[in-house]
Amino acid sequence: MLNAFEARYREELIEFASAARTQNLWQIFNREFNTNDEIRELLKRFDRLFNLDWKEAHLRTAIHHMSGIRRIERATGGSDWRRYLVKGKRVHPVFYPELWDASELKAFEERCMALVSN
Repeated sequence: MLNAFEARYREELIEFASAARTQNLWQIFNREFNTNDEIRELLKRFDRLFNLDWKEAHLRTAIHHMSGIRRIERATGGSDWRRYLVKGKRVHPVFYPELWDASELKAFEERCMALVSN
């Protein structure tokens, strides 16, 4: 089924993706608003809410619901689920990495690690 989809839409998707390279929010920001501190802070706030704070809330919820469950080994296949959930936090998948400095990303990682170590 996926092969049929790719055969039908491949060229159209490639064209669309190529056009989007210069028409996405980051490119428009860099081209027209790079010196606008207010927009820079709004993009950073969105990045923080969506990519950092939401993930921390998800991690807290997982820890709350999975901690102390006797069937946890069966439910997770015996994996160290806490380390698995935090592993992605070290990568810091953010939309606008150029807006963040290393100390801000490190502080977020430390918050996540503190959650898992408790």
